[in-house]
Parts: sequence; C-alpha cells; structure tokens
Amino acid sequence: MDYRIYHFRPGEWAVCMLEGGALICMAAMLFFNSLWACIPGLPFLWFFWKWTGQEKARKRQQELKIQFREGIRSISAALQAGFSVENALGEAARDLRMLEWKEAYMARELEEMHHRIEASETIEQVFQSFARRSGIEDAEMFADIFAAAKRSGQDLTRVIGNTVRTIGEKLEMDREISMILASRRYEQNIMSLMPFGMLLYLRLTSGGFLDVLYESLAGRALMLLCLVAYVVIWRLGKRLVQIEI
Repeated sequence: MDYRIYHFRPGEWAVCMLEGGALICMAAMLFFNSLWACIPGLPFLWFFWKWTGQEKARKRQQELKIQFREGIRSISAALQAGFSVENALGEAARDLRMLEWKEAYMARELEEMHHRIEASETIEQVFQSFARRSGIEDAEMFADIFAAAKRSGQDLTRVIGNTVRTIGEKLEMDREISMILASRRYEQNIMSLMPFGMLLYLRLTSGGFLDVLYESLAGRALMLLCLVAYVVIWRLGKRLVQIEI
C-alpha cells in the first residue's frame, strides 16, 4: 500500500461526490442565485475529490506515524529480550494488534515484512520499501540508520533504542504544536463559513437587497471574483494551520 495516495472505497467516493455537489449548489445559489451556475462549477468536483483524498492520506499518515513509533519501540523491546531482528518483527506485530487500533496499518506492515524476510528478502530492503511507500520522514530516517548500522556491524538494539527516543521527542513536539494550533484551526473553520452565513442571512432577512448583484453583469462578475478570492484565501488558510515537523 502506498500511504501517500488515498484510494476511495465506492461508498466513500459517492459521499465525496455528494458533498462536493452540495457545496457547488450552495455556492451557486448564494453567489449567483441560479442553479444553472452549477454547470460551470462541475470541474470543482475533481479538485474537491483530490483535496479530500489528500486530507484523508495526511490523516492516515499521521496515524501511521504514531503506530510506527510504537512498532519500532516493540521491536527494540523484543531485541532486548533476545529475539532476532526477524522474529522481533513478528513479536512487534502481535503487540500492535493488542492495542486495538481501528486500522492496524503498522501491524500489517510488520507481518508483511516478516513474510518477505522469510522469502529471502533482506531486512534493509523491507524497511526501505516501507519508508518509500509511507511518505514518513521518520521511517526514511530509520531505514537509513538501520541499513548503515547493519552494514557497519553496530549494536542494533542500541541504535534502534536511540532512534525510538528521537522519534518520540519529535512526535511529542508535533503533539504540542497541534494543541497550540487547535484553536486556530477552529477559528479558521468558523471564518470559512462566515461568507456563506452572511449571504444566507441577507437572503433570508433582506429579500431584494442582493438583486443588483444577481441581475446585472457587473454584479455577477463581482460575485464571481469574490467566490474565487474566497477559495484562494480558504486554501491558504488551510496551509497556514498545517505544520509538519
């Protein structure tokens, strides 16, 4: 599985299209007072589908990052208990299964690594393959350190233990930053809804107040400009509240 790309299930794809269609209809009515405006807005469905997939992939990678830390922590504990690296992968997979994550991505990966090693693939290759597919910087760093330690004959238990501590510190910093930004994300979500809320309020309380914007060419051009500006600002706002460590 390539964790950098999210593949929609049929049900998820249908829900995504319905949500995108609802947004297009709402924007068409509030900004142009016409459902015919939905037709030129249909290409937006592709961008909405792509953005939704990116968000789902990002959240999955965040969950995988936490599971990866727990996985190599279990590998380190198994090595300290006297297991070989190959058998430590199987032990770590069983430990992760017991944590009962909704999606035990890392447990499946460790089980697959164990099977691939039994099929004569090297440990370095399976870790590097996972690092590429995960898109996680910590996994790439671990794969490089593990390969270098294996080639130079260093103590793998000590190397993995040090790596676990480093990744744990990074995840703790990430958690603290996420807590700091949580209120900003909430504010950004509220501000994203404000233009729609204001237009809806004016439509409900002042029936003909916006007619000049809906019936004249200049008014429609102005509303189109406002809609484009809103989408650009919304996208920039989303990027500002997402910080990767």
